[in-house]
Amino acid sequence: MVSGRHRRARERPDGERGSRAGACRHRRLDCAKKTLELAGFANVRHLRVTDLGFKKGKTPPTDEAIATVVRKAKTLLPER
Repeated sequence: MVSGRHRRARERPDGERGSRAGACRHRRLDCAKKTLELAGFANVRHLRVTDLGFKKGKTPPTDEAIATVVRKAKTLLPER
C-alpha cells in the first residue's frame, strides 16, 4: 500500500509520473508571459526562445542569435 502523500508525489497533473519537483525542470513555465498577464497586459504574444534551440544561460547574444529571435518575433506581430 502506498501512502496518499507518496501517491500524489508520483502523479502529476500532466499525467506523467515522477516527482513534482522534477516536473518543473521539464515543463515550460512561461514565467514572463504569466507575469505580464497578471500585471494586466492583454493579448500577450509570447516567444519562447528555447523553442528556437537556445539554451537559457548558455547561448551567447551573438548578432546571428539576435537576428534569429527578431525574425521569429516579427512573425508574431500584427501586420500594419
